[in-house]
Amino acid sequence: MRCAALVLALATLLAPRVARADRGDTAWSVEAGYALVAVDTREPSGAALAGSYLRGWNDAIALRLTGSYSLHAATEAPGKASGPLHVASATAGLTYAFDYLRIIPFLEASVGGLYLHGPDGIDSGVRATFELGVGADVLESRSFSWGFVARMQSFLPDADSAPVYTYFGPRLTWRFSKY
Repeated sequence: MRCAALVLALATLLAPRVARADRGDTAWSVEAGYALVAVDTREPSGAALAGSYLRGWNDAIALRLTGSYSLHAATEAPGKASGPLHVASATAGLTYAFDYLRIIPFLEASVGGLYLHGPDGIDSGVRATFELGVGADVLESRSFSWGFVARMQSFLPDADSAPVYTYFGPRLTWRFSKY
């Protein structure tokens, strides 16, 4: 009986639904997740909130604006004070969606800025970043989906260095068609 219920649940999740995206369609996403930031020798983690606006270029590519904020507890380290670390990020880039069936996997690439502000010993200020992301949405209807996203940012021009800021968590998306 459990096996039949599992098969039915998977079939429902994976069943194709009619969905399409057109040039000019928009979407708004809200995200609440977990973030890590690599600052000096510490990597404090914390809670994060983010929001994204997407505007369709065609059925697979969308222009994306994303803003996020996270709060981390920086622990004491030799010569470094402990205390709250605030991280804010704003990026602009592209999202590529692989399919418009019920499950929509996507890739993101963008550039932007990362603002760090924390206790003494942390290099506060705004720095330019390059961001890569991956995720998937599950369509519940033509206008609503839920999913998961993970993003990593590195400072420019050192984009080949280890990620400075990593974010991942669930998301809710509302889609608006111009038709």
